[in-house]
Amino acid sequence: MRLWLPLILWAAALSSLEAQDIVIVGGTPGGIASAVSAARLGRSVTLVEYHPHIGGMTTSGLGKSDIENRAMIGGLFKEFVAAVHQHYVKTYGPGHENTKLSHGGYYAEPSVAEKVFEAMLAQHSKITVMKGWRLKSATVDRNKLTTITILKLRVLELCEASRFQGTSW
Repeated sequence: MRLWLPLILWAAALSSLEAQDIVIVGGTPGGIASAVSAARLGRSVTLVEYHPHIGGMTTSGLGKSDIENRAMIGGLFKEFVAAVHQHYVKTYGPGHENTKLSHGGYYAEPSVAEKVFEAMLAQHSKITVMKGWRLKSATVDRNKLTTITILKLRVLELCEASRFQGTSW
């Protein structure tokens, strides 16, 4: 079982990558939310995802959100849910059975969830998405993560950062 915690790497990415403020490893909902939040704060971001698709379990078949109290929901998740709902309204109309089955956007087909995530990322020119890359190694110096190496096919990239934050989806 692969354990992927998105790592937020605060600082400049090195090697052939353009200089970035933040590199995020893991295109899960948590990684996507981190990228969008950072871009809204004016940061340049590279989002590195192992798979050819972003969104983790949300775009791989887990299409239901277990929310007990919707009044407590806010932030980027609320934006995601609203965009999912809008997709169904625009595609099928407000009274259509498929729109009703989305439960206000809290239920979504994987392809719809991925389309919404892609649109959220595309709104920000400061976000670069790298699909099909994986974390190969990390370097720690004096108990501090300083660089990562990512791999696509046979190409290596080295990223250095001053701060890291682990997130989950």
